[in-house]
Amino acid sequence: MSEQKVLPWYQSPIEKQLFKELTKRSDLKALAQLVPHLLLTIALGTISYRAFHTLPLYLSIPIYYVFTNVYNFLGLSSGIHEMSHGTVFKTKALNLFFMNVVSFLTWSDYVFYRTSHYFTHRTFISYLRRAFGIIRGEWEEMIFPEDSVDKRKELIRWNRILVIGHLLIASLIVLSGNYLLLLFITYPIASSSILSYLVTKTQHTGLQADIADSRKCCRSVKLNPLYEFLY
Repeated sequence: MSEQKVLPWYQSPIEKQLFKELTKRSDLKALAQLVPHLLLTIALGTISYRAFHTLPLYLSIPIYYVFTNVYNFLGLSSGIHEMSHGTVFKTKALNLFFMNVVSFLTWSDYVFYRTSHYFTHRTFISYLRRAFGIIRGEWEEMIFPEDSVDKRKELIRWNRILVIGHLLIASLIVLSGNYLLLLFITYPIASSSILSYLVTKTQHTGLQADIADSRKCCRSVKLNPLYEFLY
């Protein structure tokens, strides 16, 4: 096996019991957070879809913009981020199930993200490349070395699910003749993620890089109630 380097991250002093209480997981609380978000996304998608049929473009496009921003908060910037740590649902099966569902909806490679915690490689070409089993570049070779056969298989399998699954959905939509549905099922993640991007990047912008101390490379941000709910 390849040697894995472990960074000596600074650990803030905290009582073990308090830390345990603060990180306690709950299926009920997780569902109370995720299900309303999914329902809100579906509701906004339905409203936006109807708006394209009944309202002029200068009104329907802003509604679609709101929908896509809410949709994007389901992705790597928040929902999948926490589920990849296994810190959302107490039941591992529920955590894995919803992580797969949300990852598929948002074109998210949770296998790559969970391993690298790095999500700038989110392009269709990279998904397609990894779906064909092509692991390329210093970063990918480091986190998915050749001797990590199971990890590579999991990565390739999920990318194939993403690519084939969305191509099948897109094909069915095209065959149905209702091309507008493409904007709501396979395209939302690519249309607008500015709000989730800003919330995420604000936590790191202007801080130190290449340092194993989260106090110096991360900051807490205070959000309004709506953004708190989405994030």
